Amino acid sequence: MAIKKLKMPSVERVMEYCSPEPYWIIPTEKGDWSLSSKLILQIAPRHAPHYTSRDGFHAVSMPEYFDLFEGVYKLRNESSEVDSLRRFIRKAFMLSPLTLTSIDYMPAGKDIVTHNYKKGKRKIIREDIAGKEGLISKVLSINASLALTGKKPEEVGEIMQYIVWDPAYICRSDVKPRERTKRLAGLSVSLNNKSTLGCRRDPYGLSDLFPVKFNPH
Repeated sequence: MAIKKLKMPSVERVMEYCSPEPYWIIPTEKGDWSLSSKLILQIAPRHAPHYTSRDGFHAVSMPEYFDLFEGVYKLRNESSEVDSLRRFIRKAFMLSPLTLTSIDYMPAGKDIVTHNYKKGKRKIIREDIAGKEGLISKVLSINASLALTGKKPEEVGEIMQYIVWDPAYICRSDVKPRERTKRLAGLSVSLNNKSTLGCRRDPYGLSDLFPVKFNPH
């Protein structure tokens, strides 16, 4: 299999496999993420969470994507060639890919965040997610940010600013609903130079998904 290896120290590797289908390997402290160069178009979440390619690529939850993005961020000073990976991710953000993280906005009490929605190993967190939209670093509480992404607001903002060149915003319900309302979390970038962590997507429409796989140390 042909391999293109970027000019980096061996301990900090990002590789692009040229066949049978290109994908990158991004090292993190926990293990290596592999990110496919092609998105999956599926109906979410009824079918998409069950999608797994022959090579094991599949969609994951928001905290897992941010672990991958943080891995890319930590390579920022290693090689300018990482920019090709950043350009791919930014282009994918323009298609507003969904994640396997859902938010149930509750009429009373804390909202419910479910990671790996419709998967076996679900993680459920109760936290106040509804609130004002705006810059993540300004309007998203630490607890809500940790519940959604596993990162603090300033970390989310810094990572997204680096990955897609645009300041990071949160898009969410600003009021409590009259009845329990389910939404999926996704990522996007707009033409007005905003990257967005969105928590208002319809869970039953067509969607693009980032296919990844993880190899722990």
